[in-house]
Amino acid sequence: MPTVSRPVHPRPATGLPRLAAIRPLAAAMVLATVSGACGGEGTMTPAVTDQVSVSASATTVPVGGQVQLSAAVRARGNALPGGVSGWTSSNPAVATVNGSGTVTGVSRGSVTVSANAGGVQGTASLVVAGVRSVTVPAVSLALGESATVTAAVDADPGVGTVAVT
Repeated sequence: MPTVSRPVHPRPATGLPRLAAIRPLAAAMVLATVSGACGGEGTMTPAVTDQVSVSASATTVPVGGQVQLSAAVRARGNALPGGVSGWTSSNPAVATVNGSGTVTGVSRGSVTVSANAGGVQGTASLVVAGVRSVTVPAVSLALGESATVTAAVDADPGVGTVAVT
């Protein structure tokens, strides 16, 4: 019977020696990729906010009502993650705003709400609408009589239904 002989190559038990040879190559590939993405200089510069756009679900909010604002933060036209660092109202006596951009109408008037991100500010103008006046005519009644009266309500546009009792 003929004998066939093959060279035997011992394999390392864990494969670590092979990885050790690959590590410098992998590191060079990562560095080349980062360098290529950065224009060949090998350094990355953080994106700097250059625009904050604020939008509102409505531009009129009734006294006591709420409207949600949202902000888009961009750098060189690209959206940045993380959102805004703070919200402010130009007149908290007219409307307040919380950290999530929810505006609550306090009293009638106009207000500007600002979103801030990376030192850049975006704004939205809102009107807080309310009832200007309610006029009820005078009625004279004798004991036991009743009457129906109609009240005149003068309200800002956007107030909606007003209940008078």
